[in-house]
Amino acid sequence: MNRRLLVLLPAMLVGACSSAPQPAVPVTRPASSSSVGSVPDPCDLVDPAVATDLGLPQGRRGTFGGKPECQFRAGGPVGGRVLLDPGPGAAPEKLRPHTGDTVTSLEISGRPARQEAGANQRTCSVVIGYGADGSATVDASTRSAGEPSTACAIARKLAESVARRLPR
Repeated sequence: MNRRLLVLLPAMLVGACSSAPQPAVPVTRPASSSSVGSVPDPCDLVDPAVATDLGLPQGRRGTFGGKPECQFRAGGPVGGRVLLDPGPGAAPEKLRPHTGDTVTSLEISGRPARQEAGANQRTCSVVIGYGADGSATVDASTRSAGEPSTACAIARKLAESVARRLPR
């Protein structure tokens, strides 16, 4: 009886598939980074020439806390990350800075932003507002302590590249 069932099941499936025409199923494509309300790919937001000039390795796509990110880490002296949070509640003025960071308000490519320089002088983040209530966080880190402006200079240059490509 089991052998009969195995023979009949494929025949029934073929018959079911060919008996009546089925309505077409619309194909949906992911929204492009320029669409309103879509979340762009963070690696596509970084100009490769800018990343190379800053000494960053090729970006790797991933997620952090369920949000899309692009990591630029390969054990070299400089690392970075771009993390996107479309919101709600992710606009720069709504996010809390890390304790001990020096916070500076900025405008990057006509967008509200803020810079958070780490107390350890090796990390810096630039949070850029986009969309109705979202943000792109650009992190930069250096391996050796030194001038705090080094990590922040890297983060700002990377943030300028990202801000130019973010949807409005």
